[in-house]
Amino acid sequence: MDEKEAEVIRVAYGRLAEIKASIHRDIHEQVPERHIAMYHGVLQQLAEIGFDISIFKVPDEWKKRWIGRSGDGGSLDDRIGYVDRALLLTKVDSLLSYFKVESVAFTGPRT
Repeated sequence: MDEKEAEVIRVAYGRLAEIKASIHRDIHEQVPERHIAMYHGVLQQLAEIGFDISIFKVPDEWKKRWIGRSGDGGSLDDRIGYVDRALLLTKVDSLLSYFKVESVAFTGPRT
């Protein structure tokens, strides 16, 4: 593993830890889709250095839409995407389990 890959892994681990902490701080059982986008961004970074992360993606069937008024009085057809907190945490935790702390090394499936 070269230094660039090691840095990507360190940053990815830090982002995953923050995503998990952010999900835990939220009091709602539904997590907004922006967290899914951040999580998938981490997956993309790992894929770009050769890791096979396909099993860690949040499946489309887990994503739901809530229809209601936005906080600024928007129309009733505003769509807000979310995923159940427990399901997203399952994916985040499973990816974090692939991180093996040995001088901040990552072991996991490669393509």
